[in-house]
Amino acid sequence: MSAYDKIVRQCALRSAFLANTCDQGLLYLDARLKNRSTFTEWDKILMGPIHDKLGLEQGNVISDRLYKLCNNNQLNTAQLSQLGIDCGAAVVSCVGLADDTILVSDDIHKLSGLAFLTEEYCAKFHVTLVPEKTKLLAFSVPSQAHSVNFAKIVNPISISSKPISFSESAEHVGVLRSSVGGNMPHILGRLAAHRRAVQGVLHCGLAKGHRGSPAAGLRLERAYGAPVLLSGVASLVLSGAEISAIHQHFKMCVLHLMRLPLTTPECFLMFSAGALPATAIIHLHTFTLLGMIGRLQQHCILNKLGRQALLSGSNSSWFVMVRRFAQQYQLPDPLIVLQQPLPKSQWKSLCKSKVVMWWEKHFRGEADNLESLLYFNPHFFSLTKTHKTISSANSPYEISRATIVNLMLSGRYISDFRTRHFNNSNPTGACRLCLSSSGSPAPPGTLEHLLLLCPSLQPAYQRAALHWTDHLASRPQLYKVVTQYCLGTVQSSVQFLLNPSCCPAVISAAQQIGETVYTDCHLLSRVWCYGAHTLRMKLLKLLGHI
Repeated sequence: MSAYDKIVRQCALRSAFLANTCDQGLLYLDARLKNRSTFTEWDKILMGPIHDKLGLEQGNVISDRLYKLCNNNQLNTAQLSQLGIDCGAAVVSCVGLADDTILVSDDIHKLSGLAFLTEEYCAKFHVTLVPEKTKLLAFSVPSQAHSVNFAKIVNPISISSKPISFSESAEHVGVLRSSVGGNMPHILGRLAAHRRAVQGVLHCGLAKGHRGSPAAGLRLERAYGAPVLLSGVASLVLSGAEISAIHQHFKMCVLHLMRLPLTTPECFLMFSAGALPATAIIHLHTFTLLGMIGRLQQHCILNKLGRQALLSGSNSSWFVMVRRFAQQYQLPDPLIVLQQPLPKSQWKSLCKSKVVMWWEKHFRGEADNLESLLYFNPHFFSLTKTHKTISSANSPYEISRATIVNLMLSGRYISDFRTRHFNNSNPTGACRLCLSSSGSPAPPGTLEHLLLLCPSLQPAYQRAALHWTDHLASRPQLYKVVTQYCLGTVQSSVQFLLNPSCCPAVISAAQQIGETVYTDCHLLSRVWCYGAHTLRMKLLKLLGHI
């Protein structure tokens, strides 16, 4: 049923010759296509060989290029007929990619003529059109609904003498086009496919109850998840609601991989994960498509349509949408890109630097206004690299520790002072451990009190101090740095415990000694914070508070 399997070998060779392939290349291509064999397996029984007399090697590196050589005849004939849509800069009659072809026209009778030309091409090149795989869609504005209804009544379109009725949706090159739901059906399909792609790797230790590294999960998300989620999205003219749906879905996926609560601020989440939000990735993919169109020759139809749309300022145009994105990131105007395109690597590097810079500035502004992110220091985080709080943990036990430290740094750790808003039994937020151990008024159960000052957690502090002493015995240079923060103020000590890689003395030591300083400091912080957390949970359980 595939067009790849119906192409006559001689037609492919003739098309390759007309495309200036000669000498040994033609002989090699002829021998390769003439001697193809297919083996089939059923119920663990291998059958064959079957000698293929028709078709190309579907899935081969050059198979799509060979098919395009054969299919160019159809595309050129359709374009020369001028039966398509007059867009001003050019008349578009046919859009093709490999064996996926769209015939477009603003008149049902002209479209019937294009279908007839296609059938003539198929008869000449031994291609079979399948009515079941042919879809007929009508896109219109509300004021032209009567024209669509008339076209449905007089519909003359048929394939192999079988009438083709109107459909509401059709898939072309992986993008689901819908005449009723707009872009949302395609987006919903991408969300479902993304869930399946991510769930396929959760068994590797990335589920919420597992101890797999969030850093590894984020790398898998970039490799297997994001390409599935954003497939074909950059070519669509998206509304704010559609971009927001993708953005929120991607944010929730990163949130679960990082094992953080739902109330975690997005600025902390993305900085900690070292990941751009979905909106930024969509914009980058859109700019990549713009660069590809700009590098086409200026007489190419896409380039012509883009320049005309930008000069006319049509709000419904994809190019005008890209212009708004370019203005947001202070990139060159798309009209300049189409007329004077930059080299591929230079354009992609410029776009990424501008997009990353804008979102880092945006998230840092958000973080500076949140009191809960007191020890976060967003200026020491990046959207291109997972933070060392997570990436420095290299074992399941260390990952459990790092998750608790990251939770404390996010300001969403369930301390007594934070639960005062919804715990009626402790409306003042006093430390429940101190409240139970003495009759005197208990101090507030803040994060500072939990990590340094709680009398009930002194055994945890002592065990962590012994571990620090053993670890720093062979590291005298690091010992001075740690002592400087431990003997300082409460704020400086907590800052070192939650995020040592932003402390000036630690940064200076890393520049002198090496990157291992960050690994050692984060190890010490995980030991202290996790020890205090586990002892607190045990005591609260014994006291009947949880």
